[in-house]
Amino acid sequence: MNTITKSGGNRYSGLFEYRNTSKGLAGDNLPDEYLELNPALGSPNVITKLNDYTVQLGGPFRKDKAFWWFSVQRYAFERDPSGPSKLATEVSPRYQRQDHLEHHASDTLTGSFQFDNYNVTGRFGLVSQSAADETQTLRQDSPEAV
Repeated sequence: MNTITKSGGNRYSGLFEYRNTSKGLAGDNLPDEYLELNPALGSPNVITKLNDYTVQLGGPFRKDKAFWWFSVQRYAFERDPSGPSKLATEVSPRYQRQDHLEHHASDTLTGSFQFDNYNVTGRFGLVSQSAADETQTLRQDSPEAV
């Protein structure tokens, strides 16, 4: 569960964030003498694609009385895990909304809604992590609403 402690205010505000990477940014500069000592170092867990963005907006419905705040995030990556398995993915969109009403100085009403859908492929289940067959890895779909 994600917990939101933000709320809107009397000014409109926003946050925009983006992260990205690709396989071309993964290093491959390990000296041969290190590989001779430990060949497993030559098969690292490599992120082949990453896209992560967040947008948050907030502001007033009515000055000093009612405020809103909204956030959307989408986190997605693909990776080539070490070992024989060649693809693991994760996609996780998240939506969050909060409304805040101050009726009187001592009366405040806050409503909040959150939804995310955590989707993973290529995670190993009860089988050995040396399994490369896609039928021996899990597909996890985990929607959540709060």
